[in-house]
Amino acid sequence: VGTFLGPDEGRDLLKAAEDRGLRSMYFPPERDGLFSGVSFLKNYLRSERISLLCTHGYKADVLGIIAGRQSRVPVACFLRGWTREDWKVKLYEALDSALLSYATRVVGLSETQATRMAKRKSLRGKLRIVTNAIEAQSSAMYDRATARKEIELLLELPKGCQIVATGGRLSPEKGVELFLRAAALLKERFT
Repeated sequence: VGTFLGPDEGRDLLKAAEDRGLRSMYFPPERDGLFSGVSFLKNYLRSERISLLCTHGYKADVLGIIAGRQSRVPVACFLRGWTREDWKVKLYEALDSALLSYATRVVGLSETQATRMAKRKSLRGKLRIVTNAIEAQSSAMYDRATARKEIELLLELPKGCQIVATGGRLSPEKGVELFLRAAALLKERFT
């Protein structure tokens, strides 16, 4: 398991890998540049005899595809979508999009994403779908009533109140703004 390491990223993933007994590596912040990152990853792939590289995210895709091709290691890019949140992200995402045809596999999270990507002839035979999942064991531990009580207690909500929730990162494509508008309409209806 490998990750970029920075002030706000990577540490939780490294700890989770370590807790599960998995070998891990990280890109130190000084290796964050494109060329030094490619060189670092290429050397790591060769020295550790890695036979498949799975990347997740635009920066990892770009570094992984270039290093994988130079090392003759197949690369599977797991796409979660592009946000275009600032000029730097737009640049990386454009580079990611341009390089995807050089990946061995391109893995989407949904049929919708795969259909959109299949419009690109160079990706059609490479597309696969792996949907997001949760650990069934952890969600089965609680029944609905117990979960409700815990949420009410944790958030100091009135007992038996209406609860409307969403999950996901706070980025425009997740539609959180629409959720908040809908929640406000529901509040008016049920209060």
